[in-house]
This record gives sequence, C-alpha cells and structure tokens, in this order.
Amino acid sequence: MAPLLQLQGINWMVRKAMSLSTPTLQIKQYTDEAGKVHIDIELTATAGIKGTESRTLDWEPVSLTHGMFGPVESRSRFYTGKVEMQSEGVENDVQFLDADTLANGDASSWSEGSDPKHVQTVMVSKEGGWVAEQTWGFEKIGGARYYTRRMVVSKSGKSERARLVYDLVH
Repeated sequence: MAPLLQLQGINWMVRKAMSLSTPTLQIKQYTDEAGKVHIDIELTATAGIKGTESRTLDWEPVSLTHGMFGPVESRSRFYTGKVEMQSEGVENDVQFLDADTLANGDASSWSEGSDPKHVQTVMVSKEGGWVAEQTWGFEKIGGARYYTRRMVVSKSGKSERARLVYDLVH
C-alpha cells in the first residue's frame, strides 16, 4: 500500500500508521427508490483511523473533498467480464485488476470467475495528478474465501499495484 499512497502524495508518517493498523469494514449494500445500488462502508482501524466510504454504482462522476486526498472526482459501477481501465494503464494493470494475476505476475482469479458482477471504482485527483482504479470481489486464497480490493494508482506514466485482503465475518 505504501508505494500507492506515496504516488498519491501521502506523507511518510500517515503511510507508516496505515501500514501498522488493522482495518475493520462494515459493508452495507442497498437499492434506493430510484433503483440505484449503493454501497456504504464504515471503516474503523486500530490506528484510530475512522471513515465512511459511500459509493453509488451508477458510473456518474461525483466531486468531493476526501479527508486524505483533497478534492477528487469519483465514479463507481458493477461490471462483468473484463474491466475497462479509465487511466492509461498497461495490459499488466488490466490483468491485475481483473484478478488474472497477482502484482508479481503469478496467476490468480476471482473465486466466482469473471462472469459475476464485480465493483469498479475510479478516483481522479486533478490537483495531485493521479488516478486510482480499484476492483472489488472475492478470491479463494489457500482454500479460503476472502473479500479483496485490487488497486492500481498511476501518475506521470508510473503505476503501482496493491491487493488488500479482508477476512469475512458473518
């Protein structure tokens, strides 16, 4: 995670605190009266970091001021099949976001295959000059099922990748 956050201009102290913390996510998915799907995520971390992430999965741009990243534009949607990157990623980035490979190039895959819906989010910081793309889904790792987020952050022709792996608690 640290290389991605560094590309996004996050200082060393914050990156270090985040690397030492254990996040807990409370995820709620619902459909509003207009038929739009929403995902609200409450984050609590051992480093005292708290926050709420709200996504509307309609691919409409939303301008907001993010506590850590400043002014950004964000979009989110469900997708099936292959992800369509919105930044100038390379083929390896697409394969990583689609869970075809790990960051080091080793093979991997979504636990449900590529047909079920996965979530794609894109966050753009015009001030920071970076684009962050994420895909969310479930993967089998060592025989167990995990919720994962795959991220690619690109800035000035350079990109970094990370996969966050979360235990599932029902």
